[in-house]
Amino acid sequence: KHEFVFMDAGYTLFTANPSPSTFYHRVCVRHGTDITKEQMIETMRGVWVDTVIPEMSDPDADFFCSDEEDRQWWWNYDSEVFRRLGIPEEKHGEIFEDIYGFFADPRAWELYPDTLEALGQLKSSGFSLAIVSNWNSSLQKVVDGLNIGGYFDFAIASAEAGMKKPSPKIFQLAL
Repeated sequence: KHEFVFMDAGYTLFTANPSPSTFYHRVCVRHGTDITKEQMIETMRGVWVDTVIPEMSDPDADFFCSDEEDRQWWWNYDSEVFRRLGIPEEKHGEIFEDIYGFFADPRAWELYPDTLEALGQLKSSGFSLAIVSNWNSSLQKVVDGLNIGGYFDFAIASAEAGMKKPSPKIFQLAL
C-alpha cells in the first residue's frame, strides 16, 4: 500500500499565467527590444534543448542547489536567451530582475482546473501529500498564495534541500 504521493509544483499543480514566453516577451518589449513572441518562443525552446536537457541528462552533473545557485542558473538561461535574440548586454540585468521577481510571486501562477478536485480525492483516500520541486525558497509563498498549502504535509524546494531533482537525495529527504 502506498502512503505518500510526491508531486512537482510548477506545471503539475499550477501553471504560469501568462506563459513564460508571453511574459518574457512582454518584459523585453517593455525594455525597448524589437522581437516577436514567435522569436521568443523559438529561442527559449532552443536554449532549453541545447542547455537544460543535456544538463539534466548528465549522469555526472552536480545537482547542488541553493537560492544563489537557482538565481545563477536562471541568469545563465535568460542571458543566453537574450544573447540569441540580439538584446544588448547592458539590458540583460534589468530584464532579468523583472522576470525573476515575477515568478516568485503567487500572482504569476494559477491552478489547473482539476487541481483542487484531484488533491481533495487524494487526501480523502488517505494519502499523505507532499511537494518535491526544483524551486527556490519562494515555493511555500507560492503554494500558500494559491491556497493549496493545507492539502500538503510539507513542501520541499530544492534550494532549501540543497539538492535538485533528479538527485535521489531530495527524494530521500522527502521520505
